[in-house]
Amino acid sequence: MARFINFASYNLHGFQQGKSQLLESCNSHEVIAVQEHWLSDYDLVKILNLHNDFTVVAKSAMSEKIQAGFFFTWNAIWWGCNLG
Repeated sequence: MARFINFASYNLHGFQQGKSQLLESCNSHEVIAVQEHWLSDYDLVKILNLHNDFTVVAKSAMSEKIQAGFFFTWNAIWWGCNLG
């Protein structure tokens, strides 16, 4: 029997600005791809520990070199613990 997975892609436009919508998305999606959280390596713990039911892999571009005045993209992938 086929099982559907609810997947979302969300541009936070900064962690503080998009945090509440990200938490709300956790109620209706099993996988969430996040762009532009704008967290440094030091602050990644904020997105890693935001929701207990999700496992998160995140990368910060703050330590990457700057290209044309902008940092490379900041990304994170979340997946829910009920996917098994």
